[in-house]
Amino acid sequence: MGEQIVDLNTLSTFIKVTEHLNITRAAEELFLSQPAVTKQIKALEAELGAVLLIRGPRSLALSPAGIAVLPVLRQVIDLLAKSRDMAREASSPGRGHIIIASGTAVMSYILPIVLASFRQRYPEAEITVLSGKTTEVVRLVDDGIAHVGLVTSEVSHKSLRVEPLFWDRMGIFASPNRRTAQTLDELAREPWLLFARGTGFRTFIDSVFAVEEVAPRVVMELESVEALKEMAAIGMGYTLLPLKAVTDHLREGRLVHMPITSKVRLARHNSLVYRQDIGLSLANDFISLARELLHEEAVE
Repeated sequence: MGEQIVDLNTLSTFIKVTEHLNITRAAEELFLSQPAVTKQIKALEAELGAVLLIRGPRSLALSPAGIAVLPVLRQVIDLLAKSRDMAREASSPGRGHIIIASGTAVMSYILPIVLASFRQRYPEAEITVLSGKTTEVVRLVDDGIAHVGLVTSEVSHKSLRVEPLFWDRMGIFASPNRRTAQTLDELAREPWLLFARGTGFRTFIDSVFAVEEVAPRVVMELESVEALKEMAAIGMGYTLLPLKAVTDHLREGRLVHMPITSKVRLARHNSLVYRQDIGLSLANDFISLARELLHEEAVE
């Protein structure tokens, strides 16, 4: 057998190229030159003895061989990454690397609760946090890029474990200067500030309005819970947010909780998502800590 010339970086480059089917975009994300990316792809093709990418005048496509080996190469990268983390953790307990994926909204008020305690227990651990929509969080965990995911939308996945943690209670909030009401229908024509479309949080909000048969007058859509709180506090409109995210504003009198009667339960389930073969003990410790801290917040 000849000397192997393919390394983990080469495999990662190929995977990145297959995500975009574009050498230029892959090179930009990898901070490499286009010739360097092309050289790595050719090296992998030479090692495997097959053409993996069909190069057209303006586009790339996976060849039959490329389609066949892609899932295997993903598994190779995953196994190498796990082996590296496990070896690192075994040689230096508490100094491994854990990667956590989380939804954008929950990252601002739930994840810090767990991370603060985790950092105290493992001060030398390397922690990376990735953000994304629920579908992106699930994909990151399923692909082995993240060890654990924290999601707020319902998830059903055949190869991942989805462990419900607690019900996150929601409420409608506004500046004290805004008028109060008993139903959403009464507030339908008032200005509303909502989380951005395409997220699990916004899907939940839209489902509430759909059940109530209310079409809110949306004047602002933002991707930050913090921004929504501040905009509501200065009187820009009404907003629907997790109760835990606005406790400081309520205590300071900057926001008030609207006593709205709803046909649906204003709460959503937060869950952990992780692979069956998680392996890394730091990740298992993070899961145990999340259970310990967040199950106390459960709402029956």
